[in-house]
Amino acid sequence: MEKYQFAFHSEIIGYTSPHIGEVRKAIHRKVEKEKSAAIKNDIELHMYKVHDGIPVLLNTCYLYDEKGCMEHGSIKGTKDYLLETWRCHTNRHSKGFSSTRIRPCTTSRAFSFV
Repeated sequence: MEKYQFAFHSEIIGYTSPHIGEVRKAIHRKVEKEKSAAIKNDIELHMYKVHDGIPVLLNTCYLYDEKGCMEHGSIKGTKDYLLETWRCHTNRHSKGFSSTRIRPCTTSRAFSFV
């Protein structure tokens, strides 16, 4: 089985961390500074695979919907969803439908694979 790694990301503040608590703290600081609660639930879960020492973003989805409810019930549920959709994607592409495109991680503040 391939090894995947997960990280939490907030696009609005440009912050990525393998720990959701760190992202929540960074968002909280931004909310307090700008007095805007609109970004409170702007957290995505990113799924990576390290390829030749470079973390490559394979799949991503938001953790929360517009009402602030967790999209897939839990972080584990979201990880399972990302893994399953990635498996479906790679199986579909391995059967010759089209070429698979992956992109390297471009935002890595407070985040590294060691």
